[in-house]
Amino acid sequence: MAAGVGIYSAAKTVADCFKFRNQIGTKTAIEGLKDAWKKKRVTTEDLYRFARVCRVLNVMRPFWKECSNEAEGAKRRRVGSTASTIFGKIFGKLPGRSSVAHDA
Repeated sequence: MAAGVGIYSAAKTVADCFKFRNQIGTKTAIEGLKDAWKKKRVTTEDLYRFARVCRVLNVMRPFWKECSNEAEGAKRRRVGSTASTIFGKIFGKLPGRSSVAHDA
């Protein structure tokens, strides 16, 4: 017997998939992220917010970056892209990270 699960936000669902990746599989979580990103059901801001809430930001980051790079490549071929700029603005301002290079 399967339990019913309500889906209220695609971004929260993607973050939950990464949170429970050991139970559902990492491939499933990655597929969910790629699908939601490709179909534009999630925004960068919502994904970031829910990834922090579910404490999976560091786990999601490499896969999320891959999705944004794929989208950027497709957009560049068509019109020109700002996906990496948006991604960089959000992840470049993480606490504890400095965007200024330190001289040694």
